[in-house]
Amino acid sequence: MGMSDVESRESMQESADKRRIAELEGQVRDLESLLSVRAVRDAQAGCVVVPQFDRLTSAGQLKKGDQMILVTSMKRSIKLAKVKKILFTDGGGEEILFDKKKNHYFITSMVIDGSSWVKEVYIFKAQEGNGDE
Repeated sequence: MGMSDVESRESMQESADKRRIAELEGQVRDLESLLSVRAVRDAQAGCVVVPQFDRLTSAGQLKKGDQMILVTSMKRSIKLAKVKKILFTDGGGEEILFDKKKNHYFITSMVIDGSSWVKEVYIFKAQEGNGDE
């Protein structure tokens, strides 16, 4: 293999790394946008809201309509998702469906034990306060 082949592979890897960094930066901007839109809307409504992220640690924490931040095993990407439906299996398991069209879901117990493709789930909740905290 000549030097140009090695350089070519390194250049391709560098380009892929730059694309991945740009993608992650976009996901961070999306998350910041979500938080700032909620903050502006809540400020206009006259209430002070302190965002809170609760890590998923047990079944029963999520409710239909909850917003989630998912950290996946696919290059540790971050996804913003909303709980569309909660299904309960015969064995008492809990499946969280967040994209009906693509049938994207995770099983709560598998997230907790680390065997799921979704590695971490953070539930976005807003708690109202009076600003004195």
